[in-house]
Amino acid sequence: MDKSIQEMVLETVSGKGDHRETIVNRLEPLVKKSIGRFYYGDMDYEDLLQEGRLRILGEIERFDPKRNTVFLGVAKKSLQYLYCELRRQ
Repeated sequence: MDKSIQEMVLETVSGKGDHRETIVNRLEPLVKKSIGRFYYGDMDYEDLLQEGRLRILGEIERFDPKRNTVFLGVAKKSLQYLYCELRRQ
């Protein structure tokens, strides 16, 4: 049975496992969708994908289980903010 994104993030943050690569791969469709919805510039698509992957990795590092938040929601908002900021540059 596959673990949920939330379970993998919690295990990674607590040191019980390292699921970063799996999380980034499973959230790649979200990254692509976010690019399509929020970015309207001329930056290279591969660079945009890489920025999204790095943002997800950063959110994993900053995730605080004590705040009782859902990681997927945090990731969605963070990607939205990232691509809105990049289009302003």
